[in-house]
Amino acid sequence: MTEREAKATSRGPAAARPRRSSTSITIHDVARKAGVATSTVSRALTGDGRIAEATRARVREVAREMGYNPSRSARALRSARTRTLGYIAPDFANPVTLTHVRAAVRSAYEQGYAIFVSDAQGDATIFESQVRRLVEHRVDGILFGRGVLPLSEEADALLTSAGIPMEPELSPRPEGTRGNRPYNPYHERADIERGASMVALKHITDLGHQRIAYFTRPNANLTYMGDTRLNSVREAVERAGLGPEALLEVHTTAEGCVGEVQMLASRTDPPTAIVCGNGVLTPEILRGILLAGWRIPQDVSFLTYGDSVWHASYHPPIAVIRHDYAASAERSTKRLIARAEGQDEIPDFNRQPAEFLARGSLAPPPPHAS
Repeated sequence: MTEREAKATSRGPAAARPRRSSTSITIHDVARKAGVATSTVSRALTGDGRIAEATRARVREVAREMGYNPSRSARALRSARTRTLGYIAPDFANPVTLTHVRAAVRSAYEQGYAIFVSDAQGDATIFESQVRRLVEHRVDGILFGRGVLPLSEEADALLTSAGIPMEPELSPRPEGTRGNRPYNPYHERADIERGASMVALKHITDLGHQRIAYFTRPNANLTYMGDTRLNSVREAVERAGLGPEALLEVHTTAEGCVGEVQMLASRTDPPTAIVCGNGVLTPEILRGILLAGWRIPQDVSFLTYGDSVWHASYHPPIAVIRHDYAASAERSTKRLIARAEGQDEIPDFNRQPAEFLARGSLAPPPPHAS
């Protein structure tokens, strides 16, 4: 027996294997013992609603047994903070994005942080690349703009291992969500928005419109927001007693909007109302209406999702279904900073109601419409 072994034996087995202090216990230790991913541990301990109750209870019990303190661990991990955040906009072509990012920058500034802003341009490859670059720049957290793109398991693991929180918290493989669509808290916003959608669409059918064109991006049904909006339009048309022929679904890119509008205008029975289900398409649909020689609302009514100064200043002002985007961005930024700093109290996710604003772009159909 060596001298070291003899000393260990004389002190007993407990002394030979000293218990690790709570400050040395990491999220990886908890994940290993609980048999889950580190991202699952993080979400279970922060009260994320995506995690099943049984999983949450098991993770918390393991953390308690091991003496793991997530707030203290987060502070230690991020002790050399840069006081910078990343903001990735899904697509700056959406007029709503500017309102959201400006409010986030202001909120971060008021809390002593600066923001790196980038544009994913609706491209998942660009989105992933920007996530990696922001990690390389050692930002303290990443804020994803409205309409966030799916996050891969690789990017999720990268953020988790780097100890960089994201807002909203995304999950590449969620529990209890529709199909294989990644969950994020904006899904709740889609559900809240549905009521305002039904009010707006009833307003359109009550005005007398019986042929409605609904524009959305390709494969919109693969996103929770896109699917919810599309189903709302279909249900509203059905509730109005109109047949399926009353709804013209146009699935197109922003580049294809002008051509699609011109084809609709050339029909013998053109739509008398157009509803845009994605803010990125709005400017191009309006350009198509102009090039087709249509007037709003004399020839065609127009409604879209998302609001900005740009929408209100258009002639005529555009009717919208909207949220308070500035308040949403401010709350999300505060949540992100609180989590980055390891604060014990994290503000709730912003759950503001949606509203329908009936502006000048809506009117009864033209007299010649049958």
